[in-house]
Amino acid sequence: MDTFFEYLAIRKKDENDLSDITWAMCLASDYFKIKFLNFFFPNDKFDNSAIIKREYTGKNNSRVDFYIENSCKEKYIIECKINDRNYHFEQYAEDFEISNDKMGFISNYKIYKKGFITKTWDELWDILFKSLSDLQPDTKEFALIKGYLAFLKKVCRLNTINMNDKLSYKEMFSVYNFMVLLKKTINKINTEKYYLKSDDLPYSRKSQKELPLGSDGYYFDIIFLTEITTFPDIKEKPVKGCVGISYNNPLDKKFPVITFYFEEGEIEKNVYDLLSSNIKKIDYKSEFFNNPYYEDYDKSYCFDLPEKKLEEYENQPLEKQGELIEKFITSVIEVSFNLKS
Repeated sequence: MDTFFEYLAIRKKDENDLSDITWAMCLASDYFKIKFLNFFFPNDKFDNSAIIKREYTGKNNSRVDFYIENSCKEKYIIECKINDRNYHFEQYAEDFEISNDKMGFISNYKIYKKGFITKTWDELWDILFKSLSDLQPDTKEFALIKGYLAFLKKVCRLNTINMNDKLSYKEMFSVYNFMVLLKKTINKINTEKYYLKSDDLPYSRKSQKELPLGSDGYYFDIIFLTEITTFPDIKEKPVKGCVGISYNNPLDKKFPVITFYFEEGEIEKNVYDLLSSNIKKIDYKSEFFNNPYYEDYDKSYCFDLPEKKLEEYENQPLEKQGELIEKFITSVIEVSFNLKS
């Protein structure tokens, strides 16, 4: 179920799509519907008989995402946004003849509007994730909500954590060690056909070339020293790659993944074309990486270090961990540019 929702999020990712899927969830699961409505209006009464209508039109042709009536015939509306900042608070309250506290608003950013109910998708994610512990794993509701959480996380690009986990401040130094090791490893790679040069600073979520939220690592240049048969025009022209640790995993994965990315770019488009044409024909899977997959949000092809290698990495000293990362990076480069003889 999770996989279905994650694939759905690749194509159905705008505000209308998010509203459609959320509305469908309300119709498919009374449990979800009541959770969703209580999230906005915790002091009001909702049960299975609550009616929720999609794209409902009021006065002056105002059209709201959700129009709701509870068993007491009380009226409510909810407006859904992701990043859009075109607001209709007072207009909708007037056109749908409701008091301000009967209008809910949800977005991917924090906003306060006096008298109205404003929420974020991140807050909803936390509430729904917590609700999974109240459900039996073999129930329809559990499967639907878990799948919806996977969809919501991808569409809204949420940084999510399991609030039941514990943080150990003593383990935080591992992130620093990884980043230092990663940069050293990248700059250490020199072969007869190419060498790598990392950026001076690591990438961050606020950079112009933003990777999926929940990632840390380095961009680097791949500088080719000889003509590459597959790409004769890129000799001595650096190709941009990036490698780092991604925390953005499905709910059932409790470990981060070391990932290599090729993003879209003027020169990198050549790599894109090769991967696009070969990805369905060639089994890229090797000891050091899984088959590549396309990340739609960042227009990038990604290779992950396999779980077996992650476990091996976990039990090695820093020097051996660096050697494993080096082999991962060079293996991806060699297969991506057809460098293997």
